[in-house]
Amino acid sequence: MTLREIKESHKFDDWALVRQGRLSTMSVPTEFWDWLQKRGVF
Repeated sequence: MTLREIKESHKFDDWALVRQGRLSTMSVPTEFWDWLQKRGVF
């Protein structure tokens, strides 16, 4: 899963990872993990 794919989904437009250009670390919303699992990434 690339950042580009995450941004193109528009499901997480309010998430800092999508809005900000550079982040070192951050927590991941449960909704995001659920979305990844539904896409078969994990």
